[in-house]
Amino acid sequence: MGSSTKSQAARSPSRLSRFVGLIPGLLLAVALVQRPLDSVDLWWHLARGREVLAGTIFPSRELLTLETLADASWLGGAPFFFAWSLGGVVALGFVPLAAGIALMFFGRLPVSRADKRFALIALSPLILYTVRDDLQAIPRLFDVLGLILTAQLLASSQAASRRRVVATLLLFAAWSNLASGPVWGLLLLMLHCGTRAASGTILLAAVVGGMLNPRGPLAWQDSFVLLTASDSAFSAPETFTTTMAVFLLLWLSWAGWFHVQHRWRLQPLLVSVATFSIPLAAGLMCTRNVPLGGTWILIHLGLLAASPVRQESSRSTPAGRKSGSVDVWDVRLSRASWGMAVGITAVLLMLDCGLLPLAGGKRPGWGIASSIDYRLVDPVWRTSPNESLLTWTPDAGCAGMVAWIGENLQLVDHPQRARLGGRWATHAGVVADIAGDHRAEYRRADGSWGGWRAQLAEWNVSLMAIPAGSNLHEILSTTPWKSLDLDAPCIPYVSTNDLRFASLIVDVLRQQGFVEAGPWQPTLEIYDGHGWRIDLLQMLGLGIDPVPAVAQSRHFRALGLSMAAARALLPVAQTNHTTPVRREWLAVQKALAEQEEDTAGRVSPFRQAIVASATASNEPASSPLLTKVVEQYRQGRLQEALEQLTGSSAEEAYAAAMLRLELGDTITALARLEEVVANGNDRVLTILAQSWLQQIEPFAERSE
Repeated sequence: MGSSTKSQAARSPSRLSRFVGLIPGLLLAVALVQRPLDSVDLWWHLARGREVLAGTIFPSRELLTLETLADASWLGGAPFFFAWSLGGVVALGFVPLAAGIALMFFGRLPVSRADKRFALIALSPLILYTVRDDLQAIPRLFDVLGLILTAQLLASSQAASRRRVVATLLLFAAWSNLASGPVWGLLLLMLHCGTRAASGTILLAAVVGGMLNPRGPLAWQDSFVLLTASDSAFSAPETFTTTMAVFLLLWLSWAGWFHVQHRWRLQPLLVSVATFSIPLAAGLMCTRNVPLGGTWILIHLGLLAASPVRQESSRSTPAGRKSGSVDVWDVRLSRASWGMAVGITAVLLMLDCGLLPLAGGKRPGWGIASSIDYRLVDPVWRTSPNESLLTWTPDAGCAGMVAWIGENLQLVDHPQRARLGGRWATHAGVVADIAGDHRAEYRRADGSWGGWRAQLAEWNVSLMAIPAGSNLHEILSTTPWKSLDLDAPCIPYVSTNDLRFASLIVDVLRQQGFVEAGPWQPTLEIYDGHGWRIDLLQMLGLGIDPVPAVAQSRHFRALGLSMAAARALLPVAQTNHTTPVRREWLAVQKALAEQEEDTAGRVSPFRQAIVASATASNEPASSPLLTKVVEQYRQGRLQEALEQLTGSSAEEAYAAAMLRLELGDTITALARLEEVVANGNDRVLTILAQSWLQQIEPFAERSE
């Protein structure tokens, strides 16, 4: 009895110390993973989950008029829709945190020795940052989980027992019904094929399991197609993002550690090359693969690094090290690894907060991001509540919002489903026609009519949904299709030939004039989450999240409303030191300068001085007064700048008018512009003032 009690007492501190050792990892998960949900796939999969719980196993067929195929991952949205039904935003908002904690837990525990934990702990911030886009309430979370469980199977035993074969079959069957990435698990098994951990029987079980879904054997084809292609190419080419930069740094660090530890000697060279090439190639092909690429690196640093095969040949412990020095060595390595992790975390948080040139723009918080907040979309479809409005969109995010909203909206297609169903070329052709030479209609070689309007007419499309950040807005503004919203993440477009929306089109055109030249004064309230978003930094008094304001400004610029874009940034003027705001502010100033040059053939001295000060160009030096005014303006101190502009010269009057106009004070702006015209000494300023007067006068009369 006494010996048993002693052994339990000896084990207790060990368990407690292991739990305490997890606390830093949990803090990392909170710092780097807990963000408002911003996945463009969120609403699409919630809509699919709603259809599944309504009694169908073909959710995409119910949501899309062009869909004819079965869904392999038909169950993927059901768990999250169930969570939404129980707890709404509260339930979904905590998914990233729970997933991040689980990732740290499963990733770290199997590695017990400090020299093996060093790289895993030190690189854990990079791993979390890379993987976090998939740690949301979307089926790709099951891809991350499936890849980790596959690695668990490989690391657990070297024997291909009947139990492991059945476990593999069940794992891949569940994976293929929940998400579209089982091909990642298959690639991992293929790299170990021929060993006792992944025999041919295990591989066969995985292949068969991946077929046990409504799509059957073609599920593997779908998984491979989605691995090698992005479904956002309709809208715009993918860019080099912060997440991609962090992923490349993670990959290089992993490769360097692997080389320093001579781990490449533990397996055939071809297997080593494939192990490193798969995540890198997948990430470069499509940025949506980056999170799973990070998961791939995690399991090779953690689970597979601790597998029996690797441990037998491990040479990571320095040769000749005395056993008595093991504890000291472990402590030093542990401290060094956590020190590196803290430093990397601090840098990544600065990136997220926009304090470094390469800005991520994802501040710590909870809820649902404004970029996918469907509540902001004006319900224009209710104009004809008894008619079904067929809707086409080139964007997965807009498609999800339309599918989720439902009501009398019916989605024509979804980018991902179009790729799987062989309709990708047709949809991409519509976007190419819009973005190219406005080829609304043209004759094909066979005599039939082509062009984007002809294709939309063939689909009976009444409504287009274009993401706010798309470059198609400027192009569509010159066509008969007009927008019906100004401040939504998904902008509805209708044809001017559709008389059902005539009054709405006129109303939005008036709104465009109002935000550009009327007494519009945006406040912080328009960027508030209204119960769906909480920004942790704002709660700590560190300023509001500028991302919604930056997105609104970009949309106004795309519509050619440059002054409205400048106004949209005013509520976040105090965050002008952050990279996203600073970049957008400069883009707005350049747009205003180009607008002046198009109007009068030359840029005003005021706008020229602003652009020159922000770009360090070699423009002629402005007057001391203008230099001081510009400096105050750049700092967001517009009222102080106005106090300096009390003179009656045309240059000062025009600068004051622009500041007043940006502040929404149209009456005073009108008076100062009239001073410029009355002065008449500067032809360029006179032309610019007259142009603004024509835009302002209708709203100034209304506000008197």
